[in-house]
Amino acid sequence: MATAKQLYQLQEIDLDIDSRKATLSSIESQLGESEGVLEAQRRIEDKRARLKQLGALQRDEEWEAQAIQSKAGPVEKKLYGGTVRNPRELSDMQDELNQLKAQQRKHEDVILELMSQAEDLQREIEGDLDGLRRMEADWYQEQERLFRERDRIRAELSTLEETRAARAAAIDAESLALYESLRLTKQGAAVAKAERGMCQGCRISLSMNELRKAKSPQELVHCGSCGRILYVS
Repeated sequence: MATAKQLYQLQEIDLDIDSRKATLSSIESQLGESEGVLEAQRRIEDKRARLKQLGALQRDEEWEAQAIQSKAGPVEKKLYGGTVRNPRELSDMQDELNQLKAQQRKHEDVILELMSQAEDLQREIEGDLDGLRRMEADWYQEQERLFRERDRIRAELSTLEETRAARAAAIDAESLALYESLRLTKQGAAVAKAERGMCQGCRISLSMNELRKAKSPQELVHCGSCGRILYVS
């Protein structure tokens, strides 16, 4: 039968393996695309779409202004050309020209506002792009660090698993099965040290008889409270 010391040493290796597997899982969850980078890219694309929309609106307004100018030009030429002398007709032409110019000014005001919005948006996009480049640089650097850390943890795991296999091979099947069963039900801690008169697994005081038996290498003694194998170092 295996000794409590053998099982405790195996447990130390298993706990190291568990810790590194948890670290490896955490690292692997961080590898891949960055949600922060993707979100920044989405914001920039949304702003670029808005900028394109502003450009289309500006072109529409410019076409409208040009169409009005095309109408106003002949009216103005006729009004001031001297060919029309009827006061009523001249007055109607002046009213028409005033209306056309008022419409044109409205379109020009809209054009100026759209241009201002586009300039502001373009500056925002340029600032966002600078921020994105810094974010991507930080992300690439972090990814490289995580890849290196993953490789290091994998190498350590390989060594630990080889050591574990060698230690487990020296333990009889019955003791190993007991140990594995307890690990499943005791959050990975099948063996607990007996120190200062208590089980370090459940922190409950042990009887003198339990302590005396736990010191013997001839049998595996379980804590009467939590059921873990007791080990006296």
